[in-house]
Amino acid sequence: MNHKENDNHSLSKKDEFQEAIEQLFYASPFHEILNSFQKIISDQLEASSISMHIRDDSEGLHVDITVPESFQNGDIMIEAKSRYLHFALKEENSAGDSSSFTSLSRTVLLPYPVREETMKTSWNKNVLTVSFPVQEKA
Repeated sequence: MNHKENDNHSLSKKDEFQEAIEQLFYASPFHEILNSFQKIISDQLEASSISMHIRDDSEGLHVDITVPESFQNGDIMIEAKSRYLHFALKEENSAGDSSSFTSLSRTVLLPYPVREETMKTSWNKNVLTVSFPVQEKA
């Protein structure tokens, strides 16, 4: 067997071994437990994410912030400094004797500097829109 055939044979053995391990893993109860855990984590991350969409039109700069639907009653903080917009959610959930706190934040770089004192906000379902007038462009 020459060197190239030996390498191919070695790769084939590795592939067979990896396939055997995967078959063992996927057939075991551990696979179901891991998938369940991964689904819980994914669902929590999806339910607790903040997305931002920046629009610039003739009226000014607008940032649409999608707040998680699970956010019911808490504090929202928005801060604009030069070209940065910082958004934070804080919420306390109480159930009987226990409490849990949720805190989410996100900072985005804006296309040009803005002044916080000219900021206007509007709310539509779970989307908060932060707007800055057109005269803010440099």
